[in-house]
Amino acid sequence: MNILVIEDHLDWRDMMIEHLSSHGLSVRAGGTLREMKDALQAQTPNILILDPTLPDGNALPELADLRQRFPSMGIVVVTGRIQLQDRVRSLGSGADYYLTKPLKLPELSATLTALSRRLRTAPGTAAPAQVTWKFDRKTGNLTGPEGITLTFTDRESRIFSALLESPHFPISNTRLLQTLGVLNDRLDTHRVDALVYRIRRKLRALPGVPIGIRNIYSEGYICTHTNAIDFVQIAE
Repeated sequence: MNILVIEDHLDWRDMMIEHLSSHGLSVRAGGTLREMKDALQAQTPNILILDPTLPDGNALPELADLRQRFPSMGIVVVTGRIQLQDRVRSLGSGADYYLTKPLKLPELSATLTALSRRLRTAPGTAAPAQVTWKFDRKTGNLTGPEGITLTFTDRESRIFSALLESPHFPISNTRLLQTLGVLNDRLDTHRVDALVYRIRRKLRALPGVPIGIRNIYSEGYICTHTNAIDFVQIAE
């Protein structure tokens, strides 16, 4: 996933770049309206993170044009402007999310997780050119080339499918517990750790599985995988 960060506050911009890059994302950045336009002309990102108050102009009037020119690009406004009219104007002009500073990086990650999931399921989203792995939530089977299959238990499958639905961005232990039907039990997060351990062990036992699961300190687990996987969510 390609992210473009436009932020004129250098320290905050560097923090976002480091945070997003640590999740395996491709990140470009700039600090002016001109740099934003040049970057968009060079390559359309999957998601634009934008502080509209820039040294060479206000980017808020540009949002409607950006939405029209780049309809499949996600737009997240991150700003110190807390006035309701700015929020309404931004969202009405095409921003997907409007976050106000000071902002915690886990909140940014959660927002990007939700947005990336929505972008992948939007009408007109291109499917992978070639599919070699397929996960079926109902059966718990991960099937690879030549019919090679891994089978997960129901609980493992719930955790695994939640992680697959959120590539590049971590999911908290609390959220993963909720997929098991456990609510607000902070003392029971060892269930998640045990299930992730078992999932990892199964994945490692089969050579060539293009999936990895990492722990991101204070944020949860993240599952990275390539476009070679076709994730199939089947209703209960």
